[in-house]
Amino acid sequence: MAKMPKTILTTDALPEIIKQGISGAYVFFGEEDYLKTVWLSRIEKAVMTAEGFELFNRFSVSFSDERAGAAALADALFAAPMMQEKTLVDIRDISVSGAKSPALDEVCRALQSAGEDTVVIIFFRSDELVFDYRTEQSAIFRKLSAVAKPINFDILPDAKLSAWIKKLLSERKLTITPAAISVLLDMCSRRMYAILGEVEKLSAYKKFAGGSTEITDADVKAVCTQNAKDEIPFAMSDAASRWSLKEILGVFEVARDRQDEPLTVVAQLGRIYTEMLRVKAALDAGMTPTATAKALGMNEYRAGLVCNSVKNVPVGVIENAVLLTYETDVKLKSTQTDKWVLLDELAAKIYTPKSLRGQDA
Repeated sequence: MAKMPKTILTTDALPEIIKQGISGAYVFFGEEDYLKTVWLSRIEKAVMTAEGFELFNRFSVSFSDERAGAAALADALFAAPMMQEKTLVDIRDISVSGAKSPALDEVCRALQSAGEDTVVIIFFRSDELVFDYRTEQSAIFRKLSAVAKPINFDILPDAKLSAWIKKLLSERKLTITPAAISVLLDMCSRRMYAILGEVEKLSAYKKFAGGSTEITDADVKAVCTQNAKDEIPFAMSDAASRWSLKEILGVFEVARDRQDEPLTVVAQLGRIYTEMLRVKAALDAGMTPTATAKALGMNEYRAGLVCNSVKNVPVGVIENAVLLTYETDVKLKSTQTDKWVLLDELAAKIYTPKSLRGQDA
């Protein structure tokens, strides 16, 4: 296969690629694992035109055993298509955790001699190849992009996820309120596999409970489980928006039991308070919640929640929360004091009731 450009494609490019007749090799990576399986299935449907000849035309190669994987890949790439134009090969379980990756080197070498009648999908789960601002400059990415076109499967926008959730529930003869969708997206970290699981739980709950076929935010909070991958856990965001010392300490207790890293918890809090400060500034400038959501690129329902949580809070209180969070972050990195004690002190300083009363500020 010829050397490929480094341009990173998105899933928006795939319909046209399939329509034009997909060929060559592609790297599937990014946060959204469910979409990868969906598009691999669509590619398979487009390539596999000879029913009953899957044994000769469809290959799945795992590098969980590198020697066996290398042998299986060589056989798959050598195979000529039977009764159809192309073969399809997907490659999985490639370890790229170390500075050197024999499996990746083997795959790249093999693809350099692959024929034009072979479609190859190099499939990375979200935790196998983490994509950030440094990835495109990494040696791993350079090797991959030299032999395959990279496609980033990013988290879908809220509008698309909302439409998908409504479609899933409509098939089950259920409806859902906008507020419930917003809470569900937050709790599932906007990841489609998590959403699918929670939709099944909500459907079973509604079937068991009987009565209304509309799912509310109260139903979601009662039934659904917080997705562990969420960068800002819903429970933490909810407790912060209520300005409740008791609730935020409860969130810390759960985080402690889960053995979360205190630095991560502080970073999450910092993002929450920074968002609050931006929203408060917008409100003080006379902007409506809708205009605030648009200006800050926020989900409108979430923007409304944040607006309600800060509208009666003096801006100095929120500025103080941002400052105290920063100071706690520094202390966590520079002192030997018990880290959870520092977090409890942070909560006490931010959520002292007197400091939250506008008339007492």
